[in-house]
Amino acid sequence: MDVPVLSAGIITDGPTISEHDGQQRASTLLVNQQEKAVDVNYRFYWYDGKGLEILPFEQPRAVSVPPHGKVEISSQTGNLTASKVPLYLYL
Repeated sequence: MDVPVLSAGIITDGPTISEHDGQQRASTLLVNQQEKAVDVNYRFYWYDGKGLEILPFEQPRAVSVPPHGKVEISSQTGNLTASKVPLYLYL
């Protein structure tokens, strides 16, 4: 997570991975601790057990987290060998 994201009042835990409808699903909760909405860009990076990035690459996405609010973000892949999914957050 970029330092400006933390400075903007956004906190989160690392993504959790679960299986949903035959696909791997990663999700996490973004929490805004500020008095104003914060627009956050994000991208999940899927990796297999050997540490290789899984194709196709996911496109960056954006979400607005309301003041003192929470937003769940998620990503899915049909590749069941996916075992790691770092999340990159930036403003």
